[in-house]
Formats: sequence, structure tokens, C-alpha cells
Amino acid sequence: MRAALSLMTVMLLALAGCGSDAGTTATEPAPGPGDHSLSFTKANGVKQDFLLHAPKDFASSKRYPVIVVFHGSPGTPSEMQAVTGLDDVADQKGFIVVYPDQGRDAETAGQLLDFLIAKWSVDPKHMHLAGFSAGASAVYGLAQAMTSRFGSVAPVSGAGASDQPNTGPISLITFQGEYDNPQGFAVGNANWAQAAGCEPETVTEVALEQGPAKRHAANCKGGAEFVYYEVRMGHVWPAGASALIWEFFAKHPLP
Repeated sequence: MRAALSLMTVMLLALAGCGSDAGTTATEPAPGPGDHSLSFTKANGVKQDFLLHAPKDFASSKRYPVIVVFHGSPGTPSEMQAVTGLDDVADQKGFIVVYPDQGRDAETAGQLLDFLIAKWSVDPKHMHLAGFSAGASAVYGLAQAMTSRFGSVAPVSGAGASDQPNTGPISLITFQGEYDNPQGFAVGNANWAQAAGCEPETVTEVALEQGPAKRHAANCKGGAEFVYYEVRMGHVWPAGASALIWEFFAKHPLP
């Protein structure tokens, strides 16, 4: 009887352990359409949180472009999700948008991309980066540090471009306000054009959803493109910018 009870106890403990493992697995959200609040553990053991929006027709059998979007400071991922309207564009055009909570260094960004490729059917040839204000400044740095991973980038209302040569071709589209920091942006754009080996730019007057703007455009080394919208605005993410950013990204995957 005692042996039988001991055997039963072992079986019950084993079943309880299986149930616990199943519960742990079930808490990890399965890839699917819509909004997801996710995280992964970085190499240093620290958890990295981020929001993810997958298009409404998401299917794990496909490969999707991804846009990683950094918020400003102060700011939050959910604020960027609301301000940019990129989720609506993603549903229409079929790509994934990711909004990290900080994590703007190259090591964390690289681990995030690896996580997305492994778990979320992301196309490694179609990864792009955008950011607002302080997030835009991070974009400039990551574009240079991780040129081989991003096809194109979009810093919005932010400065910080280096004049050091890039390690490879990478395309850039940027929106800057005439009433924000024109001198700083002018220096940043000149730095980028120099670093990317761009030809002399052409300037055209255009009408954006935000209002009148000047569009500066140039072709650069390795087939890269540089587009700068000089918009009559302050320190904001301009209305209509997200659709133009995606249109640009769609044309500029990794070479």
C-alpha cells in the first residue's frame, strides 16, 4: 500500500509539473494579426518591452517587412503608435510595426531584430527604422552602426547625423520643421549627404497633408537615396508622413 501511494504521489507530481509547463507556454502570445504587448530577455538578462502591430491579414506562412519606431523623450511606445498612424498603413500595405520602450543601442536593436525574424515571420531583407525627436537622433546613430541590417531609415524632427562615411548603402527619408531647429537640421542633412556620398540635390515645391513643403532629393552611393522634406511645422510628426515613409521604405530594402 505504501509503495502504491508513493507511486501515485510521483505520478501526481509529474502531472502537476506538466500542467505548469503548459501554462507557461500558453502565456506567450502566438503570432497573429492586431496589437501585441511583448518582451524578450536581452543577453545581459534585462527584459526589453515593446508593442507590435501585425497587419489584419497576417499569416505566419508569409514573410513581412518591419518598421521599428522609436519614441521621443519624454514619450512612450503607445504615444508613437497613436501619433504616427502607422498601424493603419500597415493594415493597408501589409507590414509589421514595432514600438520599443527605449532600447536604442545597437546591441539591443540587433537582438530585437533577431527575435522578430525568429518569432514573427519578418523578412530580414526588409527591415526599416524610424524615430521621432530623441528617437530620430537614435535612428541616425543606428543607421551608421547597423548599415548592414536596415534597408532604409526615417528620422523625423530630430538631429544628430554624422559626417563619417557609412559602411554601405542605406537610404534615408526625413521630415524637419521650418519652425523647429532649422540650423541643426541643415547641418545634419549636410552631414548625411556627405557621409552617403550623395550627388547635388534637386528641390521641388510639394503639397503635403501637413501643408506646403520643399522636397530635397539626391541619389547617393550604392543606389541609396536621400529625401528631405522641409515642412512648415514645429516639433511634430507631420500628418501624412507615415504613408510617404512606407512608400519610400517599400522601394529601398537591403541591397
